[in-house]
Amino acid sequence: MRTSSRLDPLLARLPFALDDTDRLNAVYQRWTCSGGAGDRDVIDLWTYCFIWRYFLSKAARDGLRRPSDMDALVARAFRRTCRSRRDATTIVRYASWVSVVCRNTFINYVQRARVVQSIDDMGGDLISEPPPAYDDAPRVRRALLSAIDRLPAYLQDTARLFFVDGCTFEMISASIGKPVPTVRTYKFRALDLLRDDPVLRRTSECFAPAT
Repeated sequence: MRTSSRLDPLLARLPFALDDTDRLNAVYQRWTCSGGAGDRDVIDLWTYCFIWRYFLSKAARDGLRRPSDMDALVARAFRRTCRSRRDATTIVRYASWVSVVCRNTFINYVQRARVVQSIDDMGGDLISEPPPAYDDAPRVRRALLSAIDRLPAYLQDTARLFFVDGCTFEMISASIGKPVPTVRTYKFRALDLLRDDPVLRRTSECFAPAT
C-alpha cells in the first residue's frame, strides 16, 4: 500500500519501536527538562509516524470521505500536537496525549462529514435563505483562549481540552494523567471562573445573537 511504503523509511529511523511508549515517554520527559534538539527530533518523528498509522487504520476500517482527506487529517493532527505541546504543562504520558489528539481530530472530521452529507441530502431547492454568517467566531474563540490563559495554571489544560478541543473527561484524563473525578472537578471550577471573567463576558455579550 502506498501509505505503508511511505511510512516504512521513517519507522526505520526511530531508535525504538513505535509501540515502545515507555521509551518515548522517557524521551519526552527528558526533552521537557533539557530542550535538546536530538530528543525533539525523535519526538517529532515518532509523533508523525504514530499519527500516520492511526489515520491509516481509521481509513482502512471506517473509510474516508475523500482519498485526499488522509493527508489533511495527518497534517491537522501533527500541527495541533506540535502547537499544543508547547503550551501544555501537565502532559504526563505523551504517547497517550497524542492518541487523544488523533482521536479528537477524527471525531471532528466525522462530525463535519455528517453535516456535509446532511446538506447534500437536503438538496439546494430546500434552502430558502443563506445560512447565518459566523464571521465573529474567531474573535470569540480568541477571547476564550485568552480567558483560559488567565485561569490558574492547573486548570488551563483541562479547560483547553474540554472547551476548545471538545475532548471527553476520559480523553482529558489520559492526556493530563489525572483521574476522571479530578478532571470533572477541574472542568467545573474552570467553568465557574470563565463565567466570571469580565473580558470574556463582554465579548460574549457583544457577539450574542439578537433576540
